[in-house]
Amino acid sequence: MTIKSPGKKPFTIKTTNNSVKNIYVHSAKLNGVLLKGVHIPFSEIHKGGNLLLEMGD
Repeated sequence: MTIKSPGKKPFTIKTTNNSVKNIYVHSAKLNGVLLKGVHIPFSEIHKGGNLLLEMGD
C-alpha cells in the first residue's frame, strides 16, 4: 500500500509472512529502523518512506 502526499515522497507499507493465519504484527521497521513503540507520528508518514511489518500468529 502506498500513501502519496502532494509534493512529498510516497509512504509505502509492506508486509512479510502475511496470511489469514498470521494476523499479528511481530515487528515493525520504519526506513530500516526497528520501531519500539506502537505508533508512528503523522510527520513521519508525511515525510515519506517505508514501513515494513513482520506478521505472525
